Amino acid sequence: MVIILKRFIHAEQWEEHLAEEENMLPYLVAAGHYKYVSCLPHYLEALRSLPTLAPNIHRELKDGKFTVHQTEGHFNGVWTDMALEKTYNRDAKTKLFTGISQLPAAIEKYLRALPVLTAVSEQTKAMAHLDMDDTKHHEDPNSQGTKEAESVRKLTDVINNQMINPVSCEEQELMNISTGHKSASADLVNAREKGLEALAAARKTDSEKIASIKLTTFAAKRKKSQSMALKAKKVYKEESAVVQNLYFVQDLDEDKKVEVFSHE
Repeated sequence: MVIILKRFIHAEQWEEHLAEEENMLPYLVAAGHYKYVSCLPHYLEALRSLPTLAPNIHRELKDGKFTVHQTEGHFNGVWTDMALEKTYNRDAKTKLFTGISQLPAAIEKYLRALPVLTAVSEQTKAMAHLDMDDTKHHEDPNSQGTKEAESVRKLTDVINNQMINPVSCEEQELMNISTGHKSASADLVNAREKGLEALAAARKTDSEKIASIKLTTFAAKRKKSQSMALKAKKVYKEESAVVQNLYFVQDLDEDKKVEVFSHE
């Protein structure tokens, strides 16, 4: 999974980008990311058809024009998704649209109107000095380097002192490096195979939806439930503590009461 992610980030060729998207799909199915699963197969199918449906666009994408430069210069391109999150999607998700249907006519209206509405929104905020985000701002490289070095130090400290090294560990079972818990099944190891099986089953039945996979993970372990008596005892203690605190603050002056009740 890590190798797929690294290749996806590194992909500068359009075919590599699509190949790694396809490699991710079984894992997304197994992990239950159903919003991605419902869209990604359609995305891949549409883009694989570009050479015949839209050869000009396909040629541009193959030439590397699927990244965006928000400022002039070299080596500062970002993924289209990242650029959209900072421009069109930013306002669209919060203010301009609350949702959109899947009807082709509605989607066409949405896509045609979105750039115009976003431009109006951004210019209005700029006129009122409400948007302080400056995409041309760059931090001092020395300051940024110091922050990154400190982040690396903290991360190394956590891994070395607070986690379990799964490679040097004598246990053979799959282990959570954070808690030390052993996996109760081989589901996580076989996640890709399970995802491929679900995809194959959906294709075989020509289903629009992919069957849900209930993987057994470390987080899926059942927690011991408290008895009703223990729950009632806990509630009683919490309520008693509140009553005791109220009893002791009743004689305080108004300023002290305000200070006391400002705390949760």
